[in-house]
Amino acid sequence: MQSLGVKKILLLASEGTILSGIYEKRLTARGIECISPPQEKFFMLRNFIEAVKQDKFTTKVKDSFVDFVQGKR
Repeated sequence: MQSLGVKKILLLASEGTILSGIYEKRLTARGIECISPPQEKFFMLRNFIEAVKQDKFTTKVKDSFVDFVQGKR
């Protein structure tokens, strides 16, 4: 990612992965800022992940996801 000039990423992952800090530590060590949703939004992220896993990623879910990523939710 560094070679592409990436300086900041939004980490969208399971609660355990975010809380473990595994990606944040490695990205920060490479000079890349790692932003995660606040804990009170983890349930929303979990719903998006489950929608994909269960093949229920509808237009409504997609629109909600886009709003989530853009900070509108």
